[in-house]
Amino acid sequence: MHENDHELKYSTYIYVWLALVVLTWVTVFIAGLHFGNAAVFVALLIAAFKSSLVFAWFMHLKNESGTIKWMVATLFVVFAIFIGITFTDYPFR
Repeated sequence: MHENDHELKYSTYIYVWLALVVLTWVTVFIAGLHFGNAAVFVALLIAAFKSSLVFAWFMHLKNESGTIKWMVATLFVVFAIFIGITFTDYPFR
């Protein structure tokens, strides 16, 4: 039988959810300011932070072993490289 030593209170989940909602509002607000290409960069930064909140709290990555954390970090780096390559291709169309 496994005991869950990392059980969180519902209030923690509510605070994380509220942070996600606020960050979504910030993303929408920034998109309305028409910063051009900078708006896309800021929106991607906010999205990366939001995804890290989801991974850490809702998917319980915060309590996983270091190996799992390194695997997810490597995934993010590879994903960022692919997104970067895609953005470098875009101006040449």
